Amino acid sequence: MSFYRDFGDLISLREALNRLIEEQRTPGNQRGDRPQLVPLNIYETDNSIVIEAPIPGVKPEDIELSFANSVLTIKASPKNVNAGRNYLVQEWQSSPYFRSLQLPETIDVDSASASIEDGILRITFDKRRRSEPRKIQVKIGG
Repeated sequence: MSFYRDFGDLISLREALNRLIEEQRTPGNQRGDRPQLVPLNIYETDNSIVIEAPIPGVKPEDIELSFANSVLTIKASPKNVNAGRNYLVQEWQSSPYFRSLQLPETIDVDSASASIEDGILRITFDKRRRSEPRKIQVKIGG
């Protein structure tokens, strides 16, 4: 079974509900201090799973990644560059980013690495090696 099918089954309904709830609580683009739900791209290579999230305007020290109970949480807080300006039109704001998603058991969480380049956060996990079927010989005695 491919990672996408494992992962897709885990997050599809949850993410759809999260987005629906967020859209209902946030009229238009006026998010203020409410976290923005970070969109994700997730892809796999032969040996790893990569999660990418656009979080423009955020420095590495302002990103918090945590993992507990098989759930990866991404929190990021951009500096407020909008303060003190008298806007005539303001269609976007510097508000915090947030995303939480359950990870499948097919990844090695201890191998996690993260980097940010050109406003894209990239989190990489190694795939766990699946044990190959084998026969175990039964011996007499201890």
